[in-house]
Amino acid sequence: MPSLYDFLRFFRDFVAVRVGPLTLISAITAAAGMLIAYLGLTAVRRVSLEDEAKRITGIREPSVLDILQLRLNQSGIRLRLWEFVGVGLLIGALVGVLMALAGFVTIGILALPSGVLAYYQYLMFRRAREYVAFSEQLPEAMDDAIEYFAVYNDVTETI
Repeated sequence: MPSLYDFLRFFRDFVAVRVGPLTLISAITAAAGMLIAYLGLTAVRRVSLEDEAKRITGIREPSVLDILQLRLNQSGIRLRLWEFVGVGLLIGALVGVLMALAGFVTIGILALPSGVLAYYQYLMFRRAREYVAFSEQLPEAMDDAIEYFAVYNDVTETI
């Protein structure tokens, strides 16, 4: 029965190239490794949130309006989206009228949409403050929870 070495020697003589058996084995191993890597990378099933949401009922990717509503809620002021836009337009209209009365009509017209942006910036400033306050209180709340469970454990062990 021929061995692998005999097969490689026959292959080398057949190709008529002076390649050592170790080099040939290394080349075949590298080619097999690249084939395995290629198959591994192309066989991975890509997961899309949109496709998974279609598959599972009731779950969907949040829209831009949903994300904006979430940010408004995180600011600490409970507003619906249409209320936010209304208040922003009122602020812009007030500034616009003041600017128009002062003689700056173009700035007064541009103030209407900028009122919404200014109100949004104010709410995001409040959101950042709420986040900082939450971050500062979190370690203390966790310590209180750990102490509660330690005391609860001691009470249940004595009973």
